[in-house]
This record gives sequence, C-alpha cells and structure tokens, in this order.
Amino acid sequence: MRAIFSTHAVEDDPRKIRSTGESLCRPQAGPVSEAASWRRYACMLGFAALVLPVLFWTSRENYLLFHGIVELLGVAVAWGVFLLVWNARRFIAHDAFAFLG
Repeated sequence: MRAIFSTHAVEDDPRKIRSTGESLCRPQAGPVSEAASWRRYACMLGFAALVLPVLFWTSRENYLLFHGIVELLGVAVAWGVFLLVWNARRFIAHDAFAFLG
C-alpha cells in the first residue's frame, strides 16, 4: 500500500512533473559550481531589483497597501526564524538561541 504523504514520486504516477530543461535560478543536484553560484546570486539580485522599486512606488501611491505587504513579509520572516530554531532545537547548545527563536 502506498503512503499518502510520500516524499518519493512513483515512476508510473501521471501527476509527476518531468522537467527536461535546466532552471536558471534553481541549482542542480551535485557539487555547486562557481557558475551556478553566480547564477543564483544574479537571480536574487534581479528579483530585488524588481521588487524594491515596486515597493517604493506602492509606498508613495497607497501607503496602506505598502504597510500590509511589509507586515506580511515581516510575519513570513518571523515564521522562518521560528521554524529554523524549532527544527534545530536538538542541536542548539545554548537555550538562549531557542528562547530567541
């Protein structure tokens, strides 16, 4: 019997997504080459170059929308820190880090 929450895709599963091309932002499996590192850095820089002017424009046009977006981003960062510390709690030597998380 197949598990409902399986992390491995079954080969004959029609819902499995097959990709033949190489993604520009997602690193491939294996050792990270210098080109892949620069490609990832350029992708993040390009994303920031698109998002920051849009956020600046939104802050000038509709402050309430801007504040809501920034507030949601803050909540996402807080959840990320919490999940990181929660999953690493067995490996943390000092309880202060767990308290901050």
